[in-house]
Amino acid sequence: MRSLLLTLLAFATTAYAAPIKVLLVDGQNNHDWKATSPVLKQILEETKLFTVDVATAPGGSDLTSFMPDFASYQVVVSNYNGAPWSPEVH
Repeated sequence: MRSLLLTLLAFATTAYAAPIKVLLVDGQNNHDWKATSPVLKQILEETKLFTVDVATAPGGSDLTSFMPDFASYQVVVSNYNGAPWSPEVH
């Protein structure tokens, strides 16, 4: 995780003057994503280099309603390890 953050920081300081828009995807995982997502968001936003939105996938296996707008973001951070998303999301 630390290497990811360092890479994002290096990218942010060299490429953009405005904050980078980040989408953090969570909702299902084999660890406590409800605890780790707020920490990831806080770490990124405290740098003042990023603005972070969170897209939380619904529980269960029917994810047809989960349609994040990936194109609106410059960076996507995945804190997700669950049911496959619908083909339209890929």
